[in-house]
Amino acid sequence: MHEDKISLSKGAVYLIMSTLFASLMGYALYFILARFLGPESFGVYGIVIGMITIIDKVMLTGVQQSVSKFISEKEESAELIKKRFLKIIFLGSLAVAGIYFLISKYLALMLNDVSLMPYIQVSAFIIIPYSLYGVLQGYLNGLRFFKRQALIRIVYAAIRFVMILLFVFLGFSVMGAIWGFASAVLLSFLLNFMLVKTNKIERRMEEKVVPSLKKIAGFIMPIISITIIINVLVSISLFFVKALSPSAQSNMLAGYFTAANSVAQIPYMLLAAFSIVLFPAISKATFREEKEKVVNYIQQGIRYSLMFSVLIAVMISSTSSELISLLYGRAYLPAAGALSFLIFGFLLLLMLLVMTTIISGSGKPGHSTVIVFVAFVLAAAMNFILVPMFSLEGAAIAMIVSNLIAVIIASVYIKVRFNAFLGMVHVIRIVFAGGIVYFVSSLFPAVNVFLIFKYVLAGVAYFLILFGTKELNKRDWKRFFEMFKRKDTEVKKE
Repeated sequence: MHEDKISLSKGAVYLIMSTLFASLMGYALYFILARFLGPESFGVYGIVIGMITIIDKVMLTGVQQSVSKFISEKEESAELIKKRFLKIIFLGSLAVAGIYFLISKYLALMLNDVSLMPYIQVSAFIIIPYSLYGVLQGYLNGLRFFKRQALIRIVYAAIRFVMILLFVFLGFSVMGAIWGFASAVLLSFLLNFMLVKTNKIERRMEEKVVPSLKKIAGFIMPIISITIIINVLVSISLFFVKALSPSAQSNMLAGYFTAANSVAQIPYMLLAAFSIVLFPAISKATFREEKEKVVNYIQQGIRYSLMFSVLIAVMISSTSSELISLLYGRAYLPAAGALSFLIFGFLLLLMLLVMTTIISGSGKPGHSTVIVFVAFVLAAAMNFILVPMFSLEGAAIAMIVSNLIAVIIASVYIKVRFNAFLGMVHVIRIVFAGGIVYFVSSLFPAVNVFLIFKYVLAGVAYFLILFGTKELNKRDWKRFFEMFKRKDTEVKKE
């Protein structure tokens, strides 16, 4: 049996497209739930899902990266590595789910709302299937079966959309949404397991090349630590808004911030696929001591991530009121001010994710852990100070400051260790193009369908400026089209 392996560039296209689809489904789900549940119930949903998402992303991303690393280095033992990880992660996720269930009361008390306890308990059932799903996604990622990985992610997004809305429309409100989430994860894992099970590696596999439990733990623990902190950084401001706001307003304000937070995550969610594809590439190139490849991956990964995220950020920030009104309705307009700042916090978080992926992929996940921990400590301190003073806007500013400092630290680390980074001239050109688009966009407000037309014009203007400043050139254009040329980008396994 032959299975197509996909190049880095084409793999990015597949995963970005699947991420785009998943994001569209996720946002459609949020927009429907926000209008159907109202700000207060939507705030409860946002808090509970925000908490369980941290655990789930930890198990999914941390496990996926670890499986991907070991398989990318020893592809001939992919099946044995997968089986070993499934056993380890099942036991680990079972323990995590049990602990999460048992401490639900204390988590609710930390958020100053004991009524959250039953919602937190039900969400614990999501952890085990989501963690095992991460093993299978890492298996496909490590073998560079990006097309199959993308397909499964698309199916999962569709199932989640249907199951959550089904339970809510049946009258089960917030609790129904959480049960729908759990059901979707379980169904997706079973589907993923069946599809992956059909794939057999036609090579002799030897037990001696399968990594030991000690080696797996030595790598996976720092990765999980990084993933915990990165995903806490996604929602930490929301938790502080809930915990530090007056009790009578906390759910309402949490609902507003959930709306702003979800829109601000657009560049982060869309472009996080770069880090998924970048990780096994950096890992393999470092393992083989291919220094030129490592430098190229670093420069292009950071450059393209910054280029696309700046465009999305300036468009959203300059139209925050119009966008919130269009997506969530005028009831959520108090979220617009926070969104205009928060989007830049997520831009910086995306860059931090890409940079720590580079560092971890090169075999130094412990160093990445230190950097993101600094971001976490700063975020907690800044939120504690700014949320009581400036409410939603204070939470957004706290995210910008903490992530900016962490990005500077990561940038210096990569420059010193690899002697490679994105040149300052590239940063200036990209920021210059984004600044012009932001300024012009602010002068011409647009609503409803005209807002979409405005985004299209802004995108065209942005890339024209990049071409005019020679930040984009024929090589980028050629690289883009080569992503879609099957004969150039596929490599078949013998």
